[in-house]
Amino acid sequence: MKTKIASLIVLLVFFSGNLNAEPVNNKLPDLTDLIKTKVDYYEAEKICEDRGMRLPTAREMALLFQTRGAEISETEQDGFYPVDGRDVIGNPDFFYFSWKEYKRPEDKLEQHTFWTSSIRPELHTAAYTFNGYLGDVMDEPRARRVFTSVRCVRLHSNQK
Repeated sequence: MKTKIASLIVLLVFFSGNLNAEPVNNKLPDLTDLIKTKVDYYEAEKICEDRGMRLPTAREMALLFQTRGAEISETEQDGFYPVDGRDVIGNPDFFYFSWKEYKRPEDKLEQHTFWTSSIRPELHTAAYTFNGYLGDVMDEPRARRVFTSVRCVRLHSNQK
């Protein structure tokens, strides 16, 4: 019985720490530059973890793309794509996204397709990606590595 209680306490501490690591507002994440190309979701996740960082959520990538003209809405609108993802510990991350006014960055490294930690709830084998060239959001099979790249979110002391 003591082992079960100790395990439960460890899980609660782990999950509460991770819940606090997720953004609670609409601040831009502190993203690294492109780290590696042609990686699948699992490799991208490991690359970030090995550096003491994490993959950005779909909302965090949408916020970055919003600085380039894309739009985020909390309500359904014509021309907006629903993003119904979950982060890696299951927290809801739902919003609508439009890339209609997106302006492509000049930096070629910013034009890659980047993984997010947001996994589709009805399709657990897929995670959302953001295409820096077109500005759109897609769900990709997590084992796909052909066109997908990784950037990580730097965690600051208050997020660990």
